[in-house]
Amino acid sequence: MPKNVWNEADAPKSDGLESLMYRSRLLGSDRRLVNIFGGNTSTKSFEKDHLGREVTVLWVKGSGSDIASIGERGFAGLKLEEVLPLFDRSSMTDEEMTGYLDRTAFEVGRPRQSIETLLHAFVPAKHVDHTHPDAIISIACSGNGQEIMTEIYGERAAWVEYIRQRDHRRNRPHRPSRIPQRPPLSCMAGMITTFWRDLGAFARVTARDLRCDGW
Repeated sequence: MPKNVWNEADAPKSDGLESLMYRSRLLGSDRRLVNIFGGNTSTKSFEKDHLGREVTVLWVKGSGSDIASIGERGFAGLKLEEVLPLFDRSSMTDEEMTGYLDRTAFEVGRPRQSIETLLHAFVPAKHVDHTHPDAIISIACSGNGQEIMTEIYGERAAWVEYIRQRDHRRNRPHRPSRIPQRPPLSCMAGMITTFWRDLGAFARVTARDLRCDGW
C-alpha cells in the first residue's frame, strides 16, 4: 500500500502552483500510483492578470510532462472563466477543443495543456489528481470493472465511462453535476481524486483510496 509521504516542513505554505508542483512530484515518485508520463494534476488559484485584475486560473499539467520531475514551468495556466462555457457546448472536435483552450491561456510561453483539461475545469474541487495506478487500470479495463469498483468503493466512487475526447456530446451525461453526491473518487482509465486542500487530496490517493490489494 502506498504511504502518505507529505511533509509539512517541506511543503510550500501557499496553496497554489508551487504546492501543486510539490504534490505532483510526490505522486509521480511512486510508480504504483502514476506510470511514466501518465496522470495529470491541477489546482485552481486566484492570480493577477496583465491588467491587474484578479482572475481564477486553472493550473494543469502540460501535455507530455512527467509529474515525477515536473517543474513550475511544466504546468499550463488557463483562465477558468473562459474555459467553463464549454460545459454547455453540445459537440466539439479535438481540434476545436485544443484551439479554444489555447486562446484561454493566462500566460504565454507555457506548455500546451493536458488533453484531459476539461475534466479538471468542470470538477468544482480546488485540487484534482488524475492518477494512473496499474492496479486501478487493470480493474477498470476488465469486463466487469464497474462491478468490482462498486464492490471495493461503494458509493464513495463514481464510474465514468471512457469516451474519445471528440465525442463531447456523449460525454455530457457524465459531467460532474450528474455524479451522485459528488464523491471524492471517479474511475475512468485511472483514478481521479478531488479535494479542497493539497494535503487532503494527497492523503486520499496515497493512504486510503488505493485499496485494491485483494484483487
